[in-house]
Amino acid sequence: MVVSIFPPKRGGVPSLDTPFALQQDNWNDFSFQTLYHLYRRQAESGATPTLIGPVKILRRGQTKVDDIQIQQPFERLGDQFCSVGASLDYYQRLNDIPPAERDDILSVLRDVVAAPELQPQFRDEPGWETSLFRDNPNP
Repeated sequence: MVVSIFPPKRGGVPSLDTPFALQQDNWNDFSFQTLYHLYRRQAESGATPTLIGPVKILRRGQTKVDDIQIQQPFERLGDQFCSVGASLDYYQRLNDIPPAERDDILSVLRDVVAAPELQPQFRDEPGWETSLFRDNPNP
């Protein structure tokens, strides 16, 4: 599955050629740029993509001076990345889509809630508590 990338822009993404897309966000979360917005293509051709919600993506070794990390479409985030939904609504909306599709995107994004075995690999990263889990340091 290819995930498209869109630049920061108010109003979401216009249309999708891929099942999912991430829209970059310029939000500086305590000096870490980890925020993106996940969208899902609708079954109806030409329909406006559905916003799943905010997701934070951290790269191993990411520092406070690093810019937005994900710049190009991808099939799966590399081992140096992990993600976590930034709201409960994010996971609730994911639960509303077919299970195979949901499980696939969670795997593609290397979600640490869906795959808790990833947590020890990233827990000591400065952006883990500062950005990804600043409201809840113990996921």
